[in-house]
Amino acid sequence: MFKLINKIKEVKEDVIFVGGVSELLQGCRESTKDIDICVTNLDGLEKLGNINKFKTNSPTSKSGLRAGIEDNEYLIDIFIESDLPDYVIINGIKCETIESMIKEYGRVISEMNNPLKISSKNKMINKLQNLQKHK
Repeated sequence: MFKLINKIKEVKEDVIFVGGVSELLQGCRESTKDIDICVTNLDGLEKLGNINKFKTNSPTSKSGLRAGIEDNEYLIDIFIESDLPDYVIINGIKCETIESMIKEYGRVISEMNNPLKISSKNKMINKLQNLQKHK
């Protein structure tokens, strides 16, 4: 995974690693299934593979603009936002701060009103509680 993270950093300077990678690097999680990144544009990321751009109404995306790149091992999940989250640099990797993730997870939970998505909301609440322990 770290080989791919370093490759992402090489092709895109203004990238912030969010979600599982950020939690992993800050000691809040033991593993992650994908690589979540936040960018203001997709420039340079085409060097990593075919970009699948799409719109979503999920509360996890403020702008509703998302993209993905499938690597042989990992999905690179891309959040395209006008403002990047606060970050810390860990081993040369820009990671969203725990405080920023707590704020964002709180926002997402408050916007999750669909009763059919209760398991997703519960997972997000568990993530938030875990982050609060590491604050």
